[in-house]
Amino acid sequence: MGEGTKLLRAVLIDPPMSAGALRPKLPPLLSALVMKLLEKRPNQRYQQAESLVEDLHRLKRLLDQGRDGDGREAFELARGDRGTATPGRGAHRQLQGRERERSILLSEVERSSGGSAPRLLLISGGPGIGKSSLEDELVDEVVRRGGRLGRGRCDTLRSPLPYMAWLAALDDVLLQLRSEPARERHEWSRRIVARVGALVPVLRPLLSQLELLLSHSPPSSSETGDAEIQAILNAPLPELQPHEAQNRLRLAFARLLAALSVGGPLVLMLDDFHGADDGSLDLLSALLEGSDLGQLLLVVNYRSDELHEDHRLLEFVSRVRDRSVAGRHLELAPLTDAGVGALLAAELGWSDEDFTRVIIHSSGGNPLLVHEYLAALVTAGLLRPETGGWHWNEEELTTAELPKTLAGLLRLHLTQLGHERRELLRRAACLDPEFSLGELAVATQRSPRSLLAEVQALCRAGLLRERGLKYGFVVDGVREYAYAELGVRDRRDIRSRLGQLHLRRSRESGSDLVGAA
Repeated sequence: MGEGTKLLRAVLIDPPMSAGALRPKLPPLLSALVMKLLEKRPNQRYQQAESLVEDLHRLKRLLDQGRDGDGREAFELARGDRGTATPGRGAHRQLQGRERERSILLSEVERSSGGSAPRLLLISGGPGIGKSSLEDELVDEVVRRGGRLGRGRCDTLRSPLPYMAWLAALDDVLLQLRSEPARERHEWSRRIVARVGALVPVLRPLLSQLELLLSHSPPSSSETGDAEIQAILNAPLPELQPHEAQNRLRLAFARLLAALSVGGPLVLMLDDFHGADDGSLDLLSALLEGSDLGQLLLVVNYRSDELHEDHRLLEFVSRVRDRSVAGRHLELAPLTDAGVGALLAAELGWSDEDFTRVIIHSSGGNPLLVHEYLAALVTAGLLRPETGGWHWNEEELTTAELPKTLAGLLRLHLTQLGHERRELLRRAACLDPEFSLGELAVATQRSPRSLLAEVQALCRAGLLRERGLKYGFVVDGVREYAYAELGVRDRRDIRSRLGQLHLRRSRESGSDLVGAA
């Protein structure tokens, strides 16, 4: 495990030693308060400074009265956070009601660890059912095992670009390798070149992070074999017939995946694969028929309502079912009543059987619909925080003129935004599914610095999410509606400016790449 991976694991997973263990005389409640500040998940920490200050004052009063806070006191941490954020609109939603599915997900990572043949995990379901949220549970497990995880998404708004999800996921992994210390970057470069061999030039124009990894980690001339490596990197590619070139590309992908899966599981998450191009589906099929690919797990999610009866993805469902392909298929159903209750308790910090019954009836157990309905109720003043819980009136809820569908609630969410944030989302929708702040700056013709606060506010509102150095829409439906609101001329202008940016950067780097933004 590299130093960068060890640091990532320490930050994301390894629990810190408790304050009480370090200072045994520390009051237990003060130790608990410190540990809450150190929670790994942002939504489990204090959400505002005022809530922390309130708890410190309450704790001081207890200690001044000679009570040591040994756990016998009724003391709820962070109660001041209740009602400060709109339920359903947080950037860090907790997974609820998916214990069985989560267990299967983690077991697939375990099975892929130490294996030599790839495994396929298919996750399907309707919009808002929680496919991406379930996938997010993989991150900690993969890092804990010293593995790598990359994520790519198909663009369902425009004509599919060849291998789009594959390239994004692989670039994601390669970017992580570039964050390693120089010595380990150098070792990864040598490992990739040694495994991919003469096919490295096939991939370099397609993977911007591979180009950067190899060019910024040049083998030193004093090491054995470096001359041969440089010869491979600079060798011209022979021209082939189209079908031969496709086979060569698939072989290059397979060799790169084998190189990247050394030392720990390699997990590629390919989202919205119902919109994949034929080349992406051919590559998936070819990889699953191969072996000697190391510890590779391919997690493919798709919307089941987008598959027609002869869609090629159904072939993979059948192959998993008849066990000709190693893996599992998870078809996500609506949450059970207990699952909805757990979700409400996590969002509101409060439970009420009658309120839960109303939400179950209104949402049909769709997690995203629960989140959006809660947010709409709070915004409309139909669900209000009060001491010890929330105030609501069943008659007001049942007669409220709120949208009854997920599509309607998402549109309502958009209309409640100010003009500037709505325009920002329209232009973000014209970018790739995962985009950088720099790309958004080009689309909006604003500086990255001026955009940062707006983007972070949209993340807190649950409309955008941040993954590493990239951003994306939390919900495909919001992206679709925002995209539809922007005129064709504006869309073309944005794509033109982005193309010019990519071309300029490729020329500055001295490569033929056009996708290194």
